[in-house]
Amino acid sequence: MEEGSARLTYAELDAKAESFARQLRSAGAVAGCVVCVDARYGVEATAAMLGVWKAGAVYLPMDEGYPPERRRFMLEDSRASFHIGPDGLARPLGGPPRPCPEPRAAYLIYTSGSTGRPKGVAVAHEGAVNYMTAISGVWGLTPADRVLLFSSMGFDSSLEELLPAFSAGATVVVRGMDMSISAHGFARAVEDLKVSVLDLPTAYWHEMAAVLVPQGWRLPPPVRLVVLSGEAVRPASLELWRPSAPACRLLNEYGPTEATVICAVHEVAPDHPADAPVPVGRAVAGAELHLLDDELKPVPEGEPGELYIGGPGVSLGYLDRPELTAERFVPDPFSGRPGARLYRTGDRLRRRPDGVLEYLGRVDHQIKVRGYRVELGEVEAALAAHPSVGTAAVLLREDQPGLQRLVAYLTPRPGQDLDQEAVHRHLKTVLPEPALPGYYMTLPTLPLNHNGKVDRKALPAPPPPETDDERGEAWLAVHTQIMALWEELLGVTPGLHDKFFDLGGHSLLAVRMLARLEKDTGVRPSLSDFFALPTVDSLARSLLKGAAAADGEPLRLGEGDGAPLFFVHGDIQGGGFYCRRLAEGLGRPMVVLPPDPIAEAGPLPTLGALAESRLAALRRVAPRGPYRLGGYCIGGLIAHEMACRLRARGEEVAALVLVDAVPGEAGIDRLRAVADRLGGDDDARLGRFLRWRARLELLEDLLDGESLRELLAERLARKRGRETAPAGAAAARDALGAYTYAAAGHRPGAYDGPLSVLMAAEHSTGVEAVLKAWRPSSPAAAVSVVPGDHITCVTRHAPELAAALRERLA
Repeated sequence: MEEGSARLTYAELDAKAESFARQLRSAGAVAGCVVCVDARYGVEATAAMLGVWKAGAVYLPMDEGYPPERRRFMLEDSRASFHIGPDGLARPLGGPPRPCPEPRAAYLIYTSGSTGRPKGVAVAHEGAVNYMTAISGVWGLTPADRVLLFSSMGFDSSLEELLPAFSAGATVVVRGMDMSISAHGFARAVEDLKVSVLDLPTAYWHEMAAVLVPQGWRLPPPVRLVVLSGEAVRPASLELWRPSAPACRLLNEYGPTEATVICAVHEVAPDHPADAPVPVGRAVAGAELHLLDDELKPVPEGEPGELYIGGPGVSLGYLDRPELTAERFVPDPFSGRPGARLYRTGDRLRRRPDGVLEYLGRVDHQIKVRGYRVELGEVEAALAAHPSVGTAAVLLREDQPGLQRLVAYLTPRPGQDLDQEAVHRHLKTVLPEPALPGYYMTLPTLPLNHNGKVDRKALPAPPPPETDDERGEAWLAVHTQIMALWEELLGVTPGLHDKFFDLGGHSLLAVRMLARLEKDTGVRPSLSDFFALPTVDSLARSLLKGAAAADGEPLRLGEGDGAPLFFVHGDIQGGGFYCRRLAEGLGRPMVVLPPDPIAEAGPLPTLGALAESRLAALRRVAPRGPYRLGGYCIGGLIAHEMACRLRARGEEVAALVLVDAVPGEAGIDRLRAVADRLGGDDDARLGRFLRWRARLELLEDLLDGESLRELLAERLARKRGRETAPAGAAAARDALGAYTYAAAGHRPGAYDGPLSVLMAAEHSTGVEAVLKAWRPSSPAAAVSVVPGDHITCVTRHAPELAAALRERLA
């Protein structure tokens, strides 16, 4: 077994397991008692699991991410006698050790319960041994294989990886936590670790196919087998995947916890039709699969039926839940074994003429969210437990292809105000993250059918999130890029403070989103910061912090010969998140000049004042010229003003290159002029200016007419109550707003040196209009076109932009 630089032979792992067993026996453990193990990745957790079995006890994995209330419930419901914590010490949980109600069990796994209470599945040793030997043969494992331990040990999917590897004497490679940050990082680690067998959640594999394969990634040669389980394989992902792994076996596995991990498998052929669903497959050795009707009679070939599973893999039932066990585990009429039972899955399948089973859907309200079983009844019960909720219904909706969201429909309890945020906070204390609704709708009543039950088909689709005034101001490159990416992935337009997971996002989609941002910006987002507060604004701040100049000092980037390029970024909230990627291809040093803090009170800065501040920072690095200056967006206007002032003071400016910067662009100067004529203090004028700018496209036809002033004055009169000091001040003291306001009122000074303007090809202003805007102040201005729009020219097309900059600085 390998974990980082640590290498353990099977003998050493066995010795560690024996140490845990001795510790448990010394603490008073008896045969059949339950031992809870904090399920962390790695050797220690695996040795603890084996040690529990060596002591004759029942293994209960506890995922450290579970809410405290769920952890308490599991400990009490399982009657756990001991707990092995992260420190590796076994501690009694109070009272004398007591046997598990199912003493023949090897382990307990808790799954979502339809009544609102999670249920413990007791799996027998016989089932675990049958699975281990069956799957080892299906995978074709040998001692030469290296099997990745991908899953958290809080789920039985970890046993899917460990047990077959152990039975074949293969090497288990423990994934590092950094492998979960991005698909790119995971792919690199797989190659570095020389893994030969990958067992992945299907949802994660979908993300790999979507993120990596379009970029030309290929599965490294050591990987000979990829195993998928947890949910259906999308044909579109399969089509993407094929070119990346033409010689690799691909298995689709199926199985509920109640049937010991896996009971069916299908090997996906290289020529599997692109428009055909991937089937469940055939039974593994020892498993018996029956498609039955409501009277437990076999259905004809090709007809749909509910899947019932028999054989030694059928678990012992639900812990202390005899009624539920009797409902889901029924006598097996097809087996001659005394006491044999069938597990009723609730899945609808049909059998093809070749004997292969195809999945059709569910017959109840149990669903899979990213491979995690969720009983809608459990979520509804948790919602109904909140004191402000009257009735509740939950649906898994897919109103946009590929975007699944759990939507909660609530009615208020009479006399109570229903606070959706409070309800969501309550759910986070009792449910795991995959079971949390991504959207809440409050209704006067829930629609009912003629039987008096909730008519789920009549529940309305959730609307897109309400807009707020801040969205119009989020045009800063990093904010806009994040918002565009969220809209692409989630299918809704986010606001600055909307939470990723509330909009339907989930952890695997977050992995894909963060990987895209890292690729486009060159800055690695902080995963911990994002999960702590998953909003557009907080993610932008994390990116900006990662790229920012320290303590307001110039940020030195890049290497190479020649004088540095002093660059003024348009991203005034940080150090220019895109500047790192530009510096990689520039071929010379790059010094990013720091932004100015915006005072909370007093006059707003002019663009001339901003230029003087940058000049002071520039002189701290280079007291004398010649200088090479550059700038992006508003930073380009500041760089131009800096060049004017340097030349006026007798300093030499060897080059001035501006990126997508146009003075008085798109009429924002006129908007400022109208705002100024309407009067008021700086904050009030700027508040109006920013709101109008967000709606500029709607007003373009009115820009040259007196009707614009009349319209804006009317809006001001109608909304005066909302545009008083607090709202205006918040907008005015936002750095982006202050810089935009300064740029809108600025007229470029005279500059007679060479000026190169690099305009984005998809910019709304054409080359002739840009020349017309610059040549009155800079007669020698020349305009060239670079790929992309205002955002992507400095992110996705950073290499091309760097090449254009390098050419003009030579």
